[in-house]
Amino acid sequence: MGFVVIFFAVLAVLLVASYLFGLVASVAIGFALRGKPDAKKWQSRGKYLVIVGMPLWVLCDFYFSFHPGDDYYLQRFSEVALRDTPRSAQVVAKSPSLFGLHSGESCTYSRIVMSQQDYSSLYDSISTDSRFIQGYKRTEQMRDGKLVIHEFDKFPDSEMRQEVTRISGNISRKSSYVRPDVEEPFNRQYALAFLSDARHIEVHSCI
Repeated sequence: MGFVVIFFAVLAVLLVASYLFGLVASVAIGFALRGKPDAKKWQSRGKYLVIVGMPLWVLCDFYFSFHPGDDYYLQRFSEVALRDTPRSAQVVAKSPSLFGLHSGESCTYSRIVMSQQDYSSLYDSISTDSRFIQGYKRTEQMRDGKLVIHEFDKFPDSEMRQEVTRISGNISRKSSYVRPDVEEPFNRQYALAFLSDARHIEVHSCI
């Protein structure tokens, strides 16, 4: 309910601003064409062009901000991996989150497919890169004669990840890596999951 109220409030402000800018455009056109016989015609056209065009431009910009193209996700992949995106890489599923009004963060999750050669090269490179740590750890210890198992998964789970799995199918994870240098208090999260088919990688990022 709160989001609906905010949406209509923003829409009302946008419409009022568009009308005012339309009037300003009309006055400016009238001043520029003063003395010309068709000045009023161009004033009217300019005013309504601004009144109609400005909300459409803002709404289109808003839409594409939350529905970016594949190039955006490949760029996010490069930012997370700290490497150039392989030429064979293609986005097969993606899920953006709405911009957090309170947290100020924007999160995305995607599944990317690439050649087995690029996958293997990237996996070998990431696994030996000190800037990344394994996202999943499992330790076993004997305490008081009993085996105690600790499992710790730092790879973020989210509705975005579930959406990508729903779209492109479930593939078990081979291993995952996270970037510890961008965690709290900056509230940023960068993580890569290498899937077991040796071709797919999932990318999680919050900035």
